[in-house]
Amino acid sequence: MLNFNERILMTHMTLSRPFLRMRELIGAALFLTLLLAISPSVLAQAQATGTIEGVVKDENGAVLAGAKITVRNAGTNMARELVSDESGRYRAPQLQPGNYEITAELSGFSRLAVSGTTVVVGSTATVDLTLRVASVEEKITITSEAPITEPERHEHTSIVSETAVTNLPINGRRWDNFVLLTPGVNMDGNFGLVSYRGISGLYNNNTIDGADNNQAFFSEARGRTRVVYTISQSAVKEFQVGLSNFSAEFGRAAGGTVNAVTKSGTNDFHGEGFYFVRDDVWNAREPFQPPFVVLPDGTQRKAEERRQQFGLSLSGPFIKDKLFYFANYDQQIRNFPYFVAPFSPTFFSQPCTAPGCDATIRFFNSESRFVSRKGHNNVVLYKMDWAINSKNTLTGSYNWHRWRSPNGIRTQAVISNAESDNGFDGVKTDFLNFRLSSILSNTIVNEARFQFGRDFEFQRPNSAGPGTSVSGGINFGMPNFLPRPAFPDEKRFQWVDNLSIVRGSHSFKVGVDINYVRDLQINLFNGGGVYSYASLNAIASDCPPGAAGCVPLAGARRRYSSYTQAFDLRGFTGDKAGRVFFTTTDYNFFAQDTYKVHPHLTLNYGVRYEYQDLPQPEAGNPAFPQTTRFNQDKNNFGPRIGLAWDIGGGHKTVVRSGYGIYFGRTSNSAVSSALTNNGRVIASFFFTPTTAGAPEYPNVLTAPPSGPGSAPDIQFFSEDYVRPIVHMAELVIEREVVNNLSVSASYIFSRAQRLPSFRDTNLNQPTQTVVYILPDGSVSPAFPFFTGPRPISGVGRIIISESVVNSNYHGFVLQVKRRMRGGLQFNANYTVAKALDDGQTSQTFFGGNQLFNTFDRRSEYGPSNFDIRQRFVTSFIWEPRLGGLDNRVARGLLNGWRFSGIVTTSTGIPRTGSISGSVSSATGATVTATTNGSGGDNRTPFFQRNSFRGTGLATVDFRLGRDIRIAEGKRIEVIWEGFNIFNRTNFSTFSTTQFRVASSQVGADGVRRVTLTQDTGFLRPTAASTTLFGPREFQLAIKFHW
Repeated sequence: MLNFNERILMTHMTLSRPFLRMRELIGAALFLTLLLAISPSVLAQAQATGTIEGVVKDENGAVLAGAKITVRNAGTNMARELVSDESGRYRAPQLQPGNYEITAELSGFSRLAVSGTTVVVGSTATVDLTLRVASVEEKITITSEAPITEPERHEHTSIVSETAVTNLPINGRRWDNFVLLTPGVNMDGNFGLVSYRGISGLYNNNTIDGADNNQAFFSEARGRTRVVYTISQSAVKEFQVGLSNFSAEFGRAAGGTVNAVTKSGTNDFHGEGFYFVRDDVWNAREPFQPPFVVLPDGTQRKAEERRQQFGLSLSGPFIKDKLFYFANYDQQIRNFPYFVAPFSPTFFSQPCTAPGCDATIRFFNSESRFVSRKGHNNVVLYKMDWAINSKNTLTGSYNWHRWRSPNGIRTQAVISNAESDNGFDGVKTDFLNFRLSSILSNTIVNEARFQFGRDFEFQRPNSAGPGTSVSGGINFGMPNFLPRPAFPDEKRFQWVDNLSIVRGSHSFKVGVDINYVRDLQINLFNGGGVYSYASLNAIASDCPPGAAGCVPLAGARRRYSSYTQAFDLRGFTGDKAGRVFFTTTDYNFFAQDTYKVHPHLTLNYGVRYEYQDLPQPEAGNPAFPQTTRFNQDKNNFGPRIGLAWDIGGGHKTVVRSGYGIYFGRTSNSAVSSALTNNGRVIASFFFTPTTAGAPEYPNVLTAPPSGPGSAPDIQFFSEDYVRPIVHMAELVIEREVVNNLSVSASYIFSRAQRLPSFRDTNLNQPTQTVVYILPDGSVSPAFPFFTGPRPISGVGRIIISESVVNSNYHGFVLQVKRRMRGGLQFNANYTVAKALDDGQTSQTFFGGNQLFNTFDRRSEYGPSNFDIRQRFVTSFIWEPRLGGLDNRVARGLLNGWRFSGIVTTSTGIPRTGSISGSVSSATGATVTATTNGSGGDNRTPFFQRNSFRGTGLATVDFRLGRDIRIAEGKRIEVIWEGFNIFNRTNFSTFSTTQFRVASSQVGADGVRRVTLTQDTGFLRPTAASTTLFGPREFQLAIKFHW
């Protein structure tokens, strides 16, 4: 018979088995990729700018100096004139992405014109030019393209091309979700954040048209992940994803970078109208939702879910060769109800002996239902490009966005929050962006940018306080984080200037980026009061409001584990309570050089300096000097070096390597917490039932308490708090195996230091111990137990944010890619990685006491929250071209089809078991709400953090498209696409309650003994959908192109 620990291990192994089926799927996808690569038909075939460079030679290979080079944009006729240097080199930096023609002229040689060169954002197209001697004047025209291996590129980046953005299926049409096509990238949670190299998704940098596209307050892309998008997919031309070793020009990112460019007008008039519709009649049901909604008359129907997305794009010239425009409008109308269910599947089956149990269970059953939720989105982008003269080009754009979502604060399909624990979500953004590119000489180009905008977000609750949290059950009442009249109201001013200078074999670039942000936050966290209950029996003893017929247990109304309420000590109330205004300024400077050491060897080296000027507190607490000033981290110098070696000089095999130091940014939400939660501006009071002045449920306090035990929490940065630092290194080898197809292998290393952690320092050093009696009778090792009153009286928790967390990431990537040629494009990558750390989280604001033992971080070391060991992704686009058919009708029927898809598989996300319940006050615990008396992490201490894993992810998305030509230059495109077309159940949320407290006592030896019962729902799935991955969904679309 298995003992208890062996049964837990078997549970862990059982949950890992579904990945065996995923291995078969990976094998099939790899076989498909290989088949496409070798098939005969295939063999027959954060900057907003890019660069073209190359060497001019004669037919014998001798370099030619003094050749006149003209680089002309085929769409706008904007041209750049250059002269090859003594080494025959030419380089045209800061070119607008698009198709270019390159001409070369030199006395005594034929004039050469090369067409078909594509400039991609953030990349360098290498085009070598060979001139031949001509006895008479002649012109030679050829078509050429940059090598797929990109022999000048040293960094580990990926380009998501315009072809991919336009033609691949994407759930929700949020363009930056295509980031998940690239290697080394994983989901961070269930809401759309992305982790690069095992680093929290809060440390990424997102830019559009070279301008900052982040929100400083929450450290996410503008609009945040709950919003559909702030820029339409139809307005994005392409974007670059930086995984590792990006140059000194890019910064403010300890994670990864996304560098996008929007579309521009050309000399040709173009337009696109589109309409996408998704309806519940085509879609599968979320497995944790009931199949039907029961109407008042007793009839049943499916929950109505419908999404419509439609819009229009127009582009063309106002003045040919001079002034161009691009305009886009995009709208979404969506109804997506959610279902309310207890967090733990065993919630209703736990013991309940209170008189009000039946009434309480009826109350929770009445809250467990479908709730209406809507999400309406409107987006406008207007952009103009003006060729002022041959030397200066001015670009300006305006982005307008509005989001309105009743009951949209909580976005998952199945949640454990009643409708009263939800609210209205709104976003308004307006941004202006200007760019002036000036050619100062043939070798000097300057780029100046300015951005101004506002990101205003707000949320309103459905109910008044207090809120009630029930462990494993359904939370109800006003959410503890509402209302939010401004959360935030953020205004950004950005000034950027970059200067590029070409001197012989050196291409220098220097720049400055100043980001000034004004943040207004109006939010009193826990202002409405929040009660926390540890079990069904506890809440039934006090009776939830609205539970008809519920009779409280005699002498009860204080069976809660804790009560928390905050007050604005400045006297602000209503829509002013919790108001805080502050500014931050980010100063960024860089200098770099791309040095052509040898015709086959390129070295990029540089340094970047970053300084985030934090505000200083205006109303600190003299009793805690750390609240009166913030440390200014001024020594953030990040050296970068990378090389690209074109072995043999034929652009067939390229080796890349590099190392750099990068810095994360302190989120403005953390700054807000430190400015306000100091006991002088905002005070949060924490009560247990035995605390003097503790209220009876469900009453709230009307004024800050002043009696014994009324102790506000204090939060501050440590005196040596600094920004996170990450060391990145890589080694890549890439080989072009056939024309337009390459294979690469990469090793990626990342070591992060000084990541933030939060702990309670107002605890005594533990002198007592606690042991846990397991369900099979065995006894755990002894762990520290925190006893006695807090050492600093008059305050509760003293939460300090420290720069102490370390993480390590090792990854190996195998990638195969083919660019679009002959109607076929695909990209497949497989990542094997391991990420370890000692407590990294994606924490905005300040966290609570995140450690099990606040004085010992060593016990936190283990697999990271972002430790996904294996991940495979492949995408493809296939446009069959059957030009050899003689029958015109057959050609019309069989051509014009487009097939595309994405296959994604990965292993499971780490999970940590926890203990639900509290210990008796008779144990002398400092905080009874946790089993070791600390009030910290309630994880199961005799298992390593993140020692369990849920099931992995496997999904296939597919699109079928058909082009119908209706006139010259005009066509209709009909699209049918599906997401997770095989309806594989991808569990997204698991019950992590491993044990429940049955009793606690103090033994004669002074050792605390906590008796545990096993929770039979441990690691049982509770939801199967995220923002991006859910049950099978289909949608129909029609587009009109002209």
